[in-house]
Amino acid sequence: MAQAAPVIFVLLWSTGFIGAKLGLPHAEPFTFLTIRMLITLAILAPVALVFVRPLPGMTPLLHSAVTGVLVHGCYLGGVFYAIGHGMPAGVSALVVALQPLLTAFVARLLLGERLLPVQAAGLVAGLVGVFLVLAPKLGGGTQEVAGIHTGNMIAVAIA
Repeated sequence: MAQAAPVIFVLLWSTGFIGAKLGLPHAEPFTFLTIRMLITLAILAPVALVFVRPLPGMTPLLHSAVTGVLVHGCYLGGVFYAIGHGMPAGVSALVVALQPLLTAFVARLLLGERLLPVQAAGLVAGLVGVFLVLAPKLGGGTQEVAGIHTGNMIAVAIA
């Protein structure tokens, strides 16, 4: 289960933009997001009951609550609001995909944080992934980069 968790997370997270594009013409952004979170709760609550652990102290719970409000309330709420008011889902996904680069830049500028080599490699890998997704549109609509189908490259990268 632990090895499958990252793959499951990426699949579930990445479908959010597709779901937003398909669902937002039929529901208000925050209504749609609430329904999405309720479905997530219905799926994950039984999983949590199976893997019961003692609750941590109040400080970790408070940190988790603040993180949840920021990630799901502000971040996803903002994305769904933007898509619901006309921003293309692809543009929203691009902005979100480039967010780690902005975060690293701001952390360096304001906090003096330096990237570890593995972090820099992760950012480069993410940027390459963004390029692979955008490449068909940059090259006049083709589905290949240097003769290799973009989907094949993504599958190899995941493997």
